[in-house]
Amino acid sequence: NGFLGNQPENCYIHLNSVPDGAEFHALVKICDLMWLANHNFPFSSNRLTKTALLQVPVLVTTGGLLDRKVKQYCLGQSLHLDERDKIASILQDIQNYEIKYSLAFQIGCKNYLSLHDSVQLRKQMSKVICELASFEKKMT
Repeated sequence: NGFLGNQPENCYIHLNSVPDGAEFHALVKICDLMWLANHNFPFSSNRLTKTALLQVPVLVTTGGLLDRKVKQYCLGQSLHLDERDKIASILQDIQNYEIKYSLAFQIGCKNYLSLHDSVQLRKQMSKVICELASFEKKMT
């Protein structure tokens, strides 16, 4: 049984995948922190956008895209996975500073989301369509 049989009250550990959509949304919404610090996987799979939308701070692996975005938008903290002795300290810092309620975090979430909303998607798609049309015109 070990740890899984004796989980602390403040931990929820689910070893199977959670379906995307409403169930995953509800799970993220109740989190104090979302652990995105995965070994050899510095990508987001859109989880950073979901956590910014629900204003849940994240913990990511140092290096890579997620680390850059988290630092740029003040969305949480990063750590080296090989520095396990620092994990408890980083988690304590996040709790002590109440990052979720900081102005920098609130503004960071808003700014990050503004880059990923439907208006930006339309702008980028229009840009791609114009570039394709221009390229096609040059080819004929």
